[in-house]
Amino acid sequence: MRPPMNPEGYELRKTADGKGDGVFATRTFKVGELVMVGVIERRVNENHSHATQVSPFGYVQLGGLGSKANHSCDPNCGIRLNEAEAPNLIARRNILAGEENHLRLRHAQLLDRTLSQPLPL
Repeated sequence: MRPPMNPEGYELRKTADGKGDGVFATRTFKVGELVMVGVIERRVNENHSHATQVSPFGYVQLGGLGSKANHSCDPNCGIRLNEAEAPNLIARRNILAGEENHLRLRHAQLLDRTLSQPLPL
């Protein structure tokens, strides 16, 4: 699956701390709502600073703007694998327009399909 050419609901901006780029919501997302379609750039054999965990021992490097989603220990986005087994970003809580979309890159928050609750890895 390819990333949308004109993404709706998010954009790349400079972070407030000036340390680089981040992906920011341009509209409100409700809990459980799809924030960004996941695209895999490549699968990697081990965890590293730009890897996203998709299973107990599986890691990928995200493509598209997903690769610009920054890490947080208390992220507003989790992941739910799509039909291509790429990690979609899903709202773990309500996200307001203007908020940066964060993801927990290590030990990613895989979400239950019905409750949008983290599943144990």
